Amino acid sequence: MIGYMLTNGKGYYISKDKFNGKFVSIGNKRWGCKWIEYNRIENVLRNSLSKNLRDNFYIIEVEMNNDELKDTVDYIVSGKANKDKYISDNNNSTCKNLDIDKIKQEISIPIKSDELDKIKKDVNLFSDTLKDLRKRKQELLDLQSEVDKEISDIYHYIELNNLNAYQGWLMYKMLQYRLKRRRVIKDELSIIKHLVKCNINTQSLSEIQDMIKNMDNRKYTPRVLSDLFK
Repeated sequence: MIGYMLTNGKGYYISKDKFNGKFVSIGNKRWGCKWIEYNRIENVLRNSLSKNLRDNFYIIEVEMNNDELKDTVDYIVSGKANKDKYISDNNNSTCKNLDIDKIKQEISIPIKSDELDKIKKDVNLFSDTLKDLRKRKQELLDLQSEVDKEISDIYHYIELNNLNAYQGWLMYKMLQYRLKRRRVIKDELSIIKHLVKCNINTQSLSEIQDMIKNMDNRKYTPRVLSDLFK
């Protein structure tokens, strides 16, 4: 199996001090720390070494046998160090019947989150639509009030003035235009009022949006193995 170590290319390797838990350089490859996962050793290189070590050490690949695997940092911190049957070639291995090729094929398939992403977008869209509807409702009420005032003005003008045929026709067209406009406003307002009156709990909707935000920005505070998250 391929593993990884940190070296300066001059016979020194990174090891972990058993007493203070810090990473230090050591002149014996045998006692150098080994990792299985590249992202973990890369994280150590970037975040857990002193500046002097970080500037002089780099990652190399190393061949590891099963016994060496049990001494890797990944293996130890994972809590599997006390499981004697983690990987073994002997006849008592609990892993001897695993179909490695099948497992590799399975884990190579991307995990699809299309439906989850769609739900997230739909929730946000629904929330935005609800806000827009409430805003539009107030706009329509203001427009209806304005048109009602214009209609009232036309009625009073007709009432207080003697109009000839042409003037009467103009007043009729002005009134008709505003009545039609008022009808369009009232129809749209009627639909929006029914939508807004639906049993939509805005607090629950807000909680769902907060939950989605937490999903997208999920963080974990380690309970014990804080070195893994440095």
